[in-house]
Amino acid sequence: MNIRTDFEVVLWMESPGGAACGPDDLLALLADYPVQAIHEAPGPGIQWSVSFGERAWQTRHDPEDEVDAFPQAITSPLDGPWRQFPDLSELLTAAVGRTILATFPDAGLRCELRADRDPWSISEFEQSYDRIQVGRIVVSPPWQFPEPDDSTIILRITPSLGFGTGHHPSTRLALALLQQVDTAGRDVLDVGTGSGILAMAAARLGAGRVCAIDRDSDAVAAARDNLRHSLTSIDLRHADIGANRMGQFDLVVANLEAAQLEALADVLWAHVRPGGRLLVSGFLTAERDVVWRALSHPSQIVRDEDGWTAAVFARALPVS
Repeated sequence: MNIRTDFEVVLWMESPGGAACGPDDLLALLADYPVQAIHEAPGPGIQWSVSFGERAWQTRHDPEDEVDAFPQAITSPLDGPWRQFPDLSELLTAAVGRTILATFPDAGLRCELRADRDPWSISEFEQSYDRIQVGRIVVSPPWQFPEPDDSTIILRITPSLGFGTGHHPSTRLALALLQQVDTAGRDVLDVGTGSGILAMAAARLGAGRVCAIDRDSDAVAAARDNLRHSLTSIDLRHADIGANRMGQFDLVVANLEAAQLEALADVLWAHVRPGGRLLVSGFLTAERDVVWRALSHPSQIVRDEDGWTAAVFARALPVS
């Protein structure tokens, strides 16, 4: 099965004929940016698809390159409206679109981000995956561009048969619980990261340090692909929590089956700092008692969905 992961982000610009700004005005503004190509669609007025490409961002941030190809400063961590964009190329493209709209506010222009699919088409497998939303987190495949607002966090995940896309209840439950615990500035460990979706969510929710591990090398490869252009800094490792000690964290996230949680309970707790939390998902509600007995710590938050359960447990501080 051929799953495309290279959908290019383009800026689609459209305005009616006789608009207040014409092609020359737009070209003069775009001259300040590293435009890779402009494709003009037939029809009245302006119908342009503008591509900037990956090299645009790389050129801007190459310290050995004397050309300052991207004049608008963007800092990290992102704040305000920039936070919703999951990908460097999307961020660049959106920044240019906003500048155009601000420069010509009364010109009747419409700008939006699109996925340039030509000359390929989306497979039947890919078409079966739509975006999902959990709280303020939207998980979207690369060929869809949700309309964000200033509070939305978009995670761009390429669907695959073996790793999480946010469609399974266990992943949705974990995403919901991540938004209920305080991740800001915290150290987070994602055990069995799969596609990297929970690690990305933790980073975008403000975690100070995120480490993501998986013992499956294919999962690590899938996560690495999803993280390749991500506006997050995640320490991704091919490791087994049962054999490799990773240190201690304020929050450990484990979206694992009940049997794995039962077998790894002591190891998972060994990675949680005193006063920290363990977020677990991936088990059936019918298996809840087994997981509770294995973890043997007080639960703070519990959520259920479609016969699946997830919970946050707390490790107490030592008695002084």
